[in-house]
Amino acid sequence: MLAITVRKHLIRATGAVIGAILSIGIVSAHAESPAAAAKAFIETLSKDEARNALAAFDASDRKNIRFTPGRRGGLSLKAMDAGSRVAATRLLEKTLSADGVRMVGYIRQREKILGEITDNPGYRDPDLYYLAIFGDPGKGLWSYRFEGHHLSINMTYRDDKLISGVPVILASNPEKTDFPGAPAELLGPLVRDARASAADEAARKRIIEAMTAHIPEPFRAKYRAGLSGRNALAKHRKTWGGMELHSDNAILEIETDQTNHIHITFRDRVWDFGGVK
Repeated sequence: MLAITVRKHLIRATGAVIGAILSIGIVSAHAESPAAAAKAFIETLSKDEARNALAAFDASDRKNIRFTPGRRGGLSLKAMDAGSRVAATRLLEKTLSADGVRMVGYIRQREKILGEITDNPGYRDPDLYYLAIFGDPGKGLWSYRFEGHHLSINMTYRDDKLISGVPVILASNPEKTDFPGAPAELLGPLVRDARASAADEAARKRIIEAMTAHIPEPFRAKYRAGLSGRNALAKHRKTWGGMELHSDNAILEIETDQTNHIHITFRDRVWDFGGVK
């Protein structure tokens, strides 16, 4: 079962493993709101850093997402000083579920592994993940994107209320590994459920649960219920790179055409980026 399998993988992570990935350790829970956590991050930035990290809510870059490596809009973890990195991590911990924070750590860990096995750690760098904030946190519509190779998290708010946690990209390379401290596989259970979902309603439910696991409660339960009510991802077709699950207003694209390498993108035409046109 995908949800159980992923959860078991996540629970196996120790604070030491995630701390090594983030290079700053685990930050204890804080009571501030999402907007307050975002503002706390902004307050750590210099003027030059703010120019990279901050943009208007209607900036065209807000809707640019991809899973390929390379520079993005925003400020990379690598470019942050210790105070900004702590504040960035606190923002993620405040706004994502515990499973979401761990999955971010695991994907960045995979990037570190990829750097080692390709002997290219400067390019496959777990610190080349970028945080961008769009709008003024706590005032009307605002959002943030945390993105790098094989990961895109997009969270949108109205004032201090979460209104969307999509789109989302999760990917892995290497998908299977025996690297110490890393899950043996990351997204394989989801792919197996996708292949079975045309004839297995429980598998389709597990897929929805996996692709929304990063969203915190209580919004997550409400959003999942909405997807179920819309009969999301009920149709299935093969594509040149793998497969696609779709419905009138949601789509899950899975690429499995590369060896030991998986890309998964979930889009919701109703609620992507907060449903703001």
